[in-house]
Amino acid sequence: METMNWLPEHSAALQDLRARGLSYSEIADTINATFNTAYTRNAALSRAQRMGLVGLESLEPSLPELPRIGRLREGRAELTPDLLNGPKIFTEAILKPRRGRY
Repeated sequence: METMNWLPEHSAALQDLRARGLSYSEIADTINATFNTAYTRNAALSRAQRMGLVGLESLEPSLPELPRIGRLREGRAELTPDLLNGPKIFTEAILKPRRGRY
């Protein structure tokens, strides 16, 4: 792998393009087109890290923040005997004696 030394002009362009909000892939493409270089996305990212441009502010959460669910007992409904027995139609059919043949 060939190591590339970043010229001060390239580093300044990287800093300016990052401040504009471009991705590291777009930064590498722009610098390559401007200065006729062959930097990759990873080279631009690594240089930005060495320059101290990459920090926690550049990390975006992959999922939106979900509301916290409280303890289970706080929102639990009381189980009354009516709820435990099931629908009334089924309990009446079981409890009534059958008349006639089986």
